[in-house]
Amino acid sequence: KGKGKGDSKGDTKGKGKDNGKGKSAGKGKSSGEAPVAQTLFDVLEVGTFLTALYADGEWYKAQVVQLRSKAPEVKVRFIGYEDMGDFWLGVHMLKSKLLQGFPGAGSGNSGGGAAAPPPTTGLPEAG
Repeated sequence: KGKGKGDSKGDTKGKGKDNGKGKSAGKGKSSGEAPVAQTLFDVLEVGTFLTALYADGEWYKAQVVQLRSKAPEVKVRFIGYEDMGDFWLGVHMLKSKLLQGFPGAGSGNSGGGAAAPPPTTGLPEAG
């Protein structure tokens, strides 16, 4: 008495997708490790705001306008200076919390940026 349908004395297998084999489906945070991003598209998308390294060696706020997976490279537009055009930058020239752990990303990915604008002289030539 008291046992429900399908219960038996020796039944210790859990119910669920793992079929009692003790392996999880890989979802959730049971391992304590963050999933590793495979590509740039896994961590960034068009419209994302981040901090980008300009030719003067300073970091400025920018927005992602296009992604290229081969290099990987990101085309950014510096905020407040849209008339300067867009620039293709390598991942090592970008800072964002989204890029933490991404291979080759800029050091100190805190997402902060300089308030000063990039200079209008010394721009790389358009090509």
